[in-house]
Amino acid sequence: MVLIFNISLGYCLSQRILFNFDQDIGGWAVIEGSSATASIEISRDNTTQDTCLKFSANFPGETGIRVLINENWSGYQSLIFDMVVDETPLYPVKYFVYIKDKEWLWYQTNQYTVKYGVNKISVNISGSSLDLIPKGHKKPWNQYSAEEIKEFGIKFTCEGKSSQTIYIDNIRLSPVLFSSVRFNATEIPLYEKFEVSFKTPVYFENPFDPDCIAIDGYFISPSGKEIIIPGFFYQDFYFAGPGVKGEDNLQPQGYPEWRIRFSPAEKGTYKFRIVASINKGNETISTQQMTFKVTPSSKHGFVQVSKKDNRYFEFDDGTFFYPIGHNIRSLNDNRYSQIWKRPLAAQSGTVNFDTWLADMEANKENFFETWMSAWWLAIEWKKGYGFYEGLLRYNLRNAWKLDWILERAEKRNIFIQLLIVNHGSVSTYCDQEWQDNPYNIKNGGFLNSPEEFFTDERAKTLFKKRLRYIVARWGYSPNIFSWELVNEMNLIGASGEFYKKNILAKWYAEIGDYLAKIDPWNHMITGHYTILYDSDVFKLPQVDYVLTNAYYGVNNDNIVDALKRISIFNARFNKPHFVSEYGGNWNAGPESLLDADIHNGIWAGSHLPFAASPLYWWHNNIEEKNLYFLYKALANYMALENRLEVKVEPKNITISGEASDKIKYLCMSAETRTLIWIYGQDRLNRLPQDSDPYLTKNCVCTVEGLIPGDYVIEFWDTYTGIIKETRKIKNEGTLNFQLPDTNKDFAIKLYKT
Repeated sequence: MVLIFNISLGYCLSQRILFNFDQDIGGWAVIEGSSATASIEISRDNTTQDTCLKFSANFPGETGIRVLINENWSGYQSLIFDMVVDETPLYPVKYFVYIKDKEWLWYQTNQYTVKYGVNKISVNISGSSLDLIPKGHKKPWNQYSAEEIKEFGIKFTCEGKSSQTIYIDNIRLSPVLFSSVRFNATEIPLYEKFEVSFKTPVYFENPFDPDCIAIDGYFISPSGKEIIIPGFFYQDFYFAGPGVKGEDNLQPQGYPEWRIRFSPAEKGTYKFRIVASINKGNETISTQQMTFKVTPSSKHGFVQVSKKDNRYFEFDDGTFFYPIGHNIRSLNDNRYSQIWKRPLAAQSGTVNFDTWLADMEANKENFFETWMSAWWLAIEWKKGYGFYEGLLRYNLRNAWKLDWILERAEKRNIFIQLLIVNHGSVSTYCDQEWQDNPYNIKNGGFLNSPEEFFTDERAKTLFKKRLRYIVARWGYSPNIFSWELVNEMNLIGASGEFYKKNILAKWYAEIGDYLAKIDPWNHMITGHYTILYDSDVFKLPQVDYVLTNAYYGVNNDNIVDALKRISIFNARFNKPHFVSEYGGNWNAGPESLLDADIHNGIWAGSHLPFAASPLYWWHNNIEEKNLYFLYKALANYMALENRLEVKVEPKNITISGEASDKIKYLCMSAETRTLIWIYGQDRLNRLPQDSDPYLTKNCVCTVEGLIPGDYVIEFWDTYTGIIKETRKIKNEGTLNFQLPDTNKDFAIKLYKT
């Protein structure tokens, strides 16, 4: 039995009215032989001012009301009625509902306490109901019990001497709301997807609006913890053929339905039920309790800020996670094609991710960013643009595409930083798309400027509803690394000054608090600037880590110096931070430079206290030239590094010998472990060639401050990820060792045995 205490706001289901007491009492009577006295009459004397059945009882004792009928209630989900109590009972009054079937077998609900106000009472009468308990016999309520109802009533008891008036009205039957319920499995490995699919035969005017219909899964973990997961409206699709000019050839298949997705974090048996709240809670309908079993798995859980070192990330089980990957904003970047006169890649559409993710996995990348932008994976945009339907009408094609991508990322253990609001969608001066935004008053919305998106209560309410759908559909997945709410925040609004106001920080705090309520897996939240900015947004407890661009130009003549400056600046936030866009300047650069930046960016980033490798922007360049191998080299090098166990910090070393004035380095070191990347300051503009002169020749490296003892030195090829040479050396206070003679950058690992 479900009780909701709300004033009626209207009802959107087609239901069967049994008794509304407009004319008479409809055959109702006080139960004879009761120990307490009572009377009934038609009345309008209640808070709702509707004609209803007035029940007056003099306690102590037991009394009640009942009606004799001969009704077929098969095919209905719930028996529902309103119980209005105008005055708080002097002593607790208990009640239960009972029903007698065609054999006059008695079934009743558990006993509940009468409460002040308008009580919406709902009893599940479907064949799988657990609300109705047999009394005086052992036959459970089943799918045939409702085919001929002989009697039903309500019994009240109170132990104290008092008089109580209760109003009963609007007794009705609600049709079956959940049908064709099915699971993807009854045994689920830990942190894998458990999915419930079902149909609702009833029409809802807007299945995306939780004020009309909100469906949630109520899960009880083996330890007794309750987890509430929103459900979502779903339509299946399939690729009907190759895409054309980057546009997918998607066609729908199957009936629309609802789904609930859940990722279990405990082993054992979970219990759950599906609950529908209709018309702002005017009606609440629930399934019976169901179960599934969770078995062990090798999964580590969801990613979070490390409890051991808040500069880095770890999984739920404490395993260190260092993201290595690049940015895949969308299928194509038109500037890449325009600047270098290339044809647009990815003409066959989303299916390109099959190849890209396979290449990433083969080269040990584990991370990428992608955007929910209007031209890619957004679910809400202006009606008439593609398959968009305007505000609060979500694009199920794009949602299905993100499903498709995420499923393939999960299989390859690749994690996604999901951007929800791209800067142009709320900007009128940079990459502006506000002219097409459905919130814009010119497009039927209600906002006069993009800045109002962050202040208008209606806009925030609609955005929260969109987030509810996003969490419902994709929040189950540990491979959703984080929610990046807004990117390039210094470029949004109507001018370059908006980001300096405290509006964004207030918005982030409110939205972050909302996500904390609806996302039981507590995905990390982040934001992003193109510049170094002492942002109040990044100081919020609701924001978990910091993102910045690392494009360089007049003041930043190479990617390494840009990354060093960013690392120093962003350390002030005392949070994980890394670069989510880099590669030349914002408008590209020479091809040779952009090729080299992939390599130099990730190797520099790994030898600075960043939480992840920087994300290279020009993904079409990686794909076209098959430069994935550059990531494999770094991944091999980082494979055995655990910065939670060995806390390395930036360190100064000394390099002497021929051409040492041209040699640069980055070093991260602890007392027993040192990582060094040696590079040429004048060689950052292209990848090395065999004909290049020596970078190091007859050079010696000096490292001080390590604990004395026996050490191993490994010299790594940063292009193949192979150890080229291993030496053993004894450290007696100062370590001096010869560097290899080579014409390209290389890395060194130095560790105590």
